[in-house]
Amino acid sequence: MSTNDREGQPQGAAAQGPTDPPTSDAAASAASPPTSSAPAVVMYSTAWCGYCQRARGLLGRKGVAFREIKVDEEPGQREVMLQKSGGRRTVPQIFIGERHVGGYDDLAALDRAGELDRLLGIS
Repeated sequence: MSTNDREGQPQGAAAQGPTDPPTSDAAASAASPPTSSAPAVVMYSTAWCGYCQRARGLLGRKGVAFREIKVDEEPGQREVMLQKSGGRRTVPQIFIGERHVGGYDDLAALDRAGELDRLLGIS
């Protein structure tokens, strides 16, 4: 597990603005809707996690729509996250299609390696 995925890091919370959707299933506000060839992206997060904010930003810069499940607002979803991620307790936990990517560090590493765009189905 990488240390940057710890949910207790004091990285500052993302403030919700008046244009942010009120549900935890909201897609990134600047993201375009997924195409039929683009895999679904799901991120388990908390509202106050700095690494979740970084993941939101990276996905947003890619123009990727994603479903965000905030486990602090929907505690029952934490168990789902644990099962899907093989027991990883930290947030974010990111899934692209059926593939468990991991946390923000893993997502950023895929981007640096040039693999993230391929996984997301973008060129």
